[in-house]
Amino acid sequence: MIPSTVLSIALLAAAGAMIDAHLRDWRRAATTLGSGRGTPATADAARFALARRTRRLTASGAIAVVGALIGVWPLVPQRPWWVASFAALLATLACLIFLLGVADALANGRYYRAERRRLLDAERSAMNEMLAEKRVAADQANETSAEQVTRT
Repeated sequence: MIPSTVLSIALLAAAGAMIDAHLRDWRRAATTLGSGRGTPATADAARFALARRTRRLTASGAIAVVGALIGVWPLVPQRPWWVASFAALLATLACLIFLLGVADALANGRYYRAERRRLLDAERSAMNEMLAEKRVAADQANETSAEQVTRT
């Protein structure tokens, strides 16, 4: 009884801490994104942050439910149907937590790959503009030199 109570309290505390951290992260992201409205990158970042918050809060809530279920295990009647239902509920919640973790990892990878690609494209575009400006300046310098040569 004591190990299950300790595990239950630990899971509830961990879930509460994670929920608090996710809400703080969401508030920080919403504040940061609220300052640069109207750009497509900001809209994508806002959608990503909202979806991430939803996934992570759902997983943290499921962890809290698992902790509560472990805490009430001694109260469950020790009959086959009750025990099977209880075990099925715990297994379902464990699968949900796992699937939300996998979905979060995949979404993070996809978002940050797209963000990196966008930054590399912007850097490449800036480099091309800089090279074009240098070519124009070099062409103007060559024309000026050619005019001076032809005058003499």
